[in-house]
Amino acid sequence: MIELKAYKTIYRHNKNSKIKYWAWGFLIAGGIFLFLPWTQNVRAKGSVTTLRQEQRPQELNSIIPGKIIKWYIKEGDFVNAGDTIYKLAK
Repeated sequence: MIELKAYKTIYRHNKNSKIKYWAWGFLIAGGIFLFLPWTQNVRAKGSVTTLRQEQRPQELNSIIPGKIIKWYIKEGDFVNAGDTIYKLAK
């Protein structure tokens, strides 16, 4: 039987291939990548409002300093002179 050196160097049928290990590595890395958290950012111009008045930032000029802790009215309500509008805390 004739021994061909070129055949052994080109086809390498008696050598162990590392392709199987690389394929498993990519598969495992891809599986880990799928479970990483994904966040999306969206840029837009506009204003943000809430339905509840307590959640909106508001400025109210007053002689008495304090923080508004409770609103007794909501936007669109009619008020009369002497009605309580909000409760202040110092």
